[in-house]
Amino acid sequence: VMRITADYAHNLKLKESYRKALPYLNKAIALFENYDGFDKTKMNDIDFYKTLRFDRGVSYFYTYQLSKSKSDFHWLIDANPKNDVFKNWLVAIRCRKFDPIIKILWYFLAAFVLLVAFIDKKQHPVIFNFIFYSGIITLLLSIAFEIISANYRKRLKKNYDR
Repeated sequence: VMRITADYAHNLKLKESYRKALPYLNKAIALFENYDGFDKTKMNDIDFYKTLRFDRGVSYFYTYQLSKSKSDFHWLIDANPKNDVFKNWLVAIRCRKFDPIIKILWYFLAAFVLLVAFIDKKQHPVIFNFIFYSGIITLLLSIAFEIISANYRKRLKKNYDR
Protein backbone atom coordinates (compact mmCIF):
# COMPACT_ATOMS: atom_id res chain seq x y z
CA VAL A 1 0.00 0.00 0.00
CA MET A 2 2.83 2.37 0.90
CA ARG A 3 4.66 1.93 -2.40
CA ILE A 4 1.52 2.19 -4.53
CA THR A 5 0.40 5.36 -2.75
CA ALA A 6 3.87 6.86 -3.03
CA ASP A 7 4.18 6.01 -6.75
CA TYR A 8 0.74 7.40 -7.48
CA ALA A 9 1.50 10.63 -5.59
CA HIS A 10 4.85 10.99 -7.36
CA ASN A 11 3.25 10.50 -10.78
CA LEU A 12 0.54 13.05 -10.02
CA LYS A 13 3.24 15.58 -9.17
CA LEU A 14 5.11 14.73 -12.39
CA LYS A 15 1.90 15.41 -14.34
CA GLU A 16 1.70 18.76 -12.52
CA SER A 17 -1.57 17.84 -10.78
CA TYR A 18 -0.35 19.45 -7.59
CA ARG A 19 -3.73 19.77 -5.83
CA LYS A 20 -4.54 16.13 -6.49
CA ALA A 21 -1.07 15.01 -5.48
CA LEU A 22 -0.98 16.67 -2.05
CA PRO A 23 -3.36 14.32 -0.17
CA TYR A 24 -1.56 11.28 -1.57
CA LEU A 25 1.86 12.77 -0.84
CA ASN A 26 0.84 13.48 2.75
CA LYS A 27 -0.52 9.95 3.10
CA ALA A 28 2.59 8.36 1.55
CA ILE A 29 4.92 10.39 3.78
CA ALA A 30 2.87 9.44 6.85
CA LEU A 31 3.04 5.77 5.83
CA PHE A 32 6.82 6.03 5.50
CA GLU A 33 7.19 7.76 8.86
CA ASN A 34 4.94 5.28 10.66
CA TYR A 35 6.40 2.15 9.10
CA ASP A 36 8.14 -0.01 11.70
CA GLY A 37 10.84 -1.15 9.27
CA PHE A 38 12.46 2.29 9.06
CA ASP A 39 14.52 4.05 11.68
CA LYS A 40 12.95 7.49 12.06
CA THR A 41 16.32 9.11 12.75
CA LYS A 42 17.65 7.93 9.37
CA MET A 43 14.77 8.95 7.13
CA ASN A 44 17.09 11.27 5.21
CA ASP A 45 18.98 8.17 3.98
CA ILE A 46 15.92 6.86 2.13
CA ASP A 47 16.02 8.35 -1.36
CA PHE A 48 12.35 7.79 -2.18
CA TYR A 49 11.30 9.45 1.08
CA LYS A 50 13.41 12.49 0.11
CA THR A 51 11.75 12.44 -3.32
CA LEU A 52 8.33 12.47 -1.69
CA ARG A 53 9.29 15.37 0.57
CA PHE A 54 10.62 17.24 -2.48
CA ASP A 55 7.43 16.50 -4.43
CA ARG A 56 5.31 17.72 -1.53
CA GLY A 57 7.39 20.92 -1.23
CA VAL A 58 6.99 21.60 -4.95
CA SER A 59 3.26 20.86 -4.81
CA TYR A 60 2.80 23.21 -1.87
CA PHE A 61 4.80 25.86 -3.76
CA TYR A 62 2.57 25.71 -6.83
CA THR A 63 -0.62 25.72 -4.72
CA TYR A 64 0.64 28.84 -2.87
CA GLN A 65 0.99 27.10 0.50
CA LEU A 66 4.41 28.64 0.92
CA SER A 67 4.93 28.11 4.67
CA LYS A 68 4.33 24.36 4.29
CA SER A 69 6.59 24.28 1.26
CA LYS A 70 9.28 26.13 3.19
CA SER A 71 9.23 23.56 6.01
CA ASP A 72 9.72 20.68 3.54
CA PHE A 73 12.63 22.41 1.85
CA HIS A 74 14.21 23.29 5.20
CA TRP A 75 14.05 19.60 6.11
CA LEU A 76 15.62 18.67 2.76
CA ILE A 77 18.40 21.24 3.18
CA ASP A 78 19.12 20.02 6.72
CA ALA A 79 19.33 16.47 5.37
CA ASN A 80 21.37 17.49 2.29
CA PRO A 81 23.21 20.76 2.98
CA LYS A 82 25.23 20.67 -0.24
CA ASN A 83 22.25 20.28 -2.59
CA ASP A 84 21.80 23.55 -4.49
CA VAL A 85 18.45 22.51 -5.98
CA PHE A 86 16.79 22.58 -2.55
CA LYS A 87 18.41 25.93 -1.74
CA ASN A 88 17.18 27.39 -5.03
CA TRP A 89 13.64 26.29 -4.25
CA LEU A 90 13.84 27.92 -0.84
CA VAL A 91 15.02 31.16 -2.45
CA ALA A 92 12.12 30.94 -4.93
CA ILE A 93 9.67 30.54 -2.04
CA ARG A 94 11.00 33.62 -0.29
CA CYS A 95 10.92 35.67 -3.51
CA ARG A 96 7.44 34.57 -4.54
CA LYS A 97 5.90 37.45 -2.58
CA PHE A 98 7.17 39.95 -5.18
CA ASP A 99 5.64 38.12 -8.16
CA PRO A 100 2.01 39.31 -7.84
CA ILE A 101 3.07 42.93 -7.37
CA ILE A 102 5.37 42.83 -10.38
CA LYS A 103 2.74 41.14 -12.57
CA ILE A 104 0.09 43.69 -11.69
CA LEU A 105 2.45 46.59 -12.42
CA TRP A 106 3.34 45.17 -15.84
CA TYR A 107 -0.37 44.69 -16.66
CA PHE A 108 -1.08 48.29 -15.72
CA LEU A 109 1.85 49.42 -17.84
CA ALA A 110 0.50 47.48 -20.84
CA ALA A 111 -2.92 49.08 -20.33
CA PHE A 112 -1.39 52.56 -20.13
CA VAL A 113 0.59 51.99 -23.33
CA LEU A 114 -2.56 50.90 -25.15
CA LEU A 115 -4.52 53.87 -23.85
CA VAL A 116 -1.80 56.33 -24.84
CA ALA A 117 -1.75 54.81 -28.33
CA PHE A 118 -5.49 55.31 -28.81
CA ILE A 119 -6.13 58.64 -27.08
CA ASP A 120 -5.73 61.75 -29.22
CA LYS A 121 -3.44 64.20 -27.43
CA LYS A 122 -4.97 67.25 -29.10
CA GLN A 123 -8.60 66.42 -28.26
CA HIS A 124 -8.02 65.15 -24.68
CA PRO A 125 -4.75 66.64 -23.42
CA VAL A 126 -5.56 66.27 -19.70
CA ILE A 127 -6.51 62.59 -19.98
CA PHE A 128 -3.56 61.90 -22.27
CA ASN A 129 -1.08 63.55 -19.88
CA PHE A 130 -2.55 61.76 -16.85
CA ILE A 131 -2.30 58.34 -18.54
CA PHE A 132 1.13 59.10 -19.97
CA TYR A 133 2.63 60.14 -16.63
CA SER A 134 0.87 57.30 -14.82
CA GLY A 135 2.48 54.95 -17.32
CA ILE A 136 5.92 56.43 -16.64
CA ILE A 137 5.43 56.04 -12.88
CA THR A 138 4.24 52.45 -13.37
CA LEU A 139 7.26 51.69 -15.55
CA LEU A 140 9.63 53.06 -12.92
CA LEU A 141 7.87 51.12 -10.16
CA SER A 142 7.99 47.91 -12.23
CA ILE A 143 11.70 48.29 -12.84
CA ALA A 144 12.31 49.14 -9.17
CA PHE A 145 10.45 46.03 -7.99
CA GLU A 146 12.32 43.86 -10.51
CA ILE A 147 15.63 45.21 -9.19
CA ILE A 148 14.56 44.77 -5.55
CA SER A 149 13.45 41.21 -6.28
CA ALA A 150 16.72 40.38 -8.06
CA ASN A 151 18.82 41.84 -5.22
CA TYR A 152 16.74 40.01 -2.62
CA ARG A 153 17.15 36.75 -4.57
CA LYS A 154 20.92 37.31 -4.82
CA ARG A 155 21.25 38.07 -1.11
CA LEU A 156 19.22 35.01 -0.12
CA LYS A 157 21.22 32.78 -2.42
CA LYS A 158 24.44 34.06 -0.87
CA ASN A 159 23.14 33.33 2.64
CA TYR A 160 22.13 29.78 1.72
CA ASP A 161 25.47 29.09 0.05
CA ARG A 162 27.31 29.56 3.32
